[in-house]
Amino acid sequence: MHTRAKRLRLEAEEHALSLQNAFHVELMKLPKSVRAMSLREFSEQYGEVRDEREGGREGGEGRKTSG
Repeated sequence: MHTRAKRLRLEAEEHALSLQNAFHVELMKLPKSVRAMSLREFSEQYGEVRDEREGGREGGEGRKTSG
């Protein structure tokens, strides 16, 4: 049992690292001027930050994509 828990913990750490790396890659795709902004500055300039997977923070529809 101890070995299984250790393996699962290691897999979780590997997945977390993979997500962090993917996040950083996506951040690097943004213009430097946008990366330098605080979340408040970004929100003031571009509007509310939305999580498209959930249709927006406050129940909005979010941006629809075709595909």
